[in-house]
Amino acid sequence: MKFSWLRLVEATLVLLFVLQATRTLFSTLFGLIYDAVFAGPFTPLVAVAGILVLLAYLSPLAAPRRAEGVRVTLLVAVAVAAVARVPMTFNFHAVRLYSSIVLVAAGGLYLAALLRHTPGHFISAAVLALVTDQLLRALGNTWDVSMRPGWIVPRSFSPPA
Repeated sequence: MKFSWLRLVEATLVLLFVLQATRTLFSTLFGLIYDAVFAGPFTPLVAVAGILVLLAYLSPLAAPRRAEGVRVTLLVAVAVAAVARVPMTFNFHAVRLYSSIVLVAAGGLYLAALLRHTPGHFISAAVLALVTDQLLRALGNTWDVSMRPGWIVPRSFSPPA
């Protein structure tokens, strides 16, 4: 396969989203488990979230083994990852938890398919994603500025009366 800059940008963004989703996933899971252990009763939400996290990290096993379905898998995984990234900016724990679970699952599927289709892009995309992640966190003083909802609705926006 020849080198494609668009594939590199796509892979970098998906890897960046997976890094952000993993950080968000573990922080919200920590809050859920802490509340279940110390503040209140163990709710079914904690058990369901744990099972879904396990399934999300097993998603690479669903990647196609043959080259025929890899392009479709890449397309679907990128679309799901892009759509699942948007709700992670909202400050609601359940929304962040489930969107990060979906994003980790889509990202795992994408990475497994990418390694099958164009393995040469993985290292470059991983380095670029790590650098971008650290730059975003440096801009926000260790808090990722892309996780703020301001990039969706600008502050100067006022709804019509």
